[in-house]
Amino acid sequence: LAVTLEETADGVLAGTLSIPEQGAEAQPLVGIETRGAEIGFGLPRQPGKPVFRGALAGDGQTLRGTLTQQGLSFPFVLRRATGR
Repeated sequence: LAVTLEETADGVLAGTLSIPEQGAEAQPLVGIETRGAEIGFGLPRQPGKPVFRGALAGDGQTLRGTLTQQGLSFPFVLRRATGR
């Protein structure tokens, strides 16, 4: 699972999600919201319209949160790729 987030020239966050094992490459994220260390975004083209909500850890390298899809919630952890 790889999430890419970038700030556009006009200061808006844009991003994509890739899941190579499922053949999903650069799926656009929607509804990207940030508040301090917290972030949320959705995946409209996936079944059950998954939504991620999490917070960046103090190390600035780890995002911990919850994926909610079709009424079910699952914990998730994302780590910044080496060299970034």
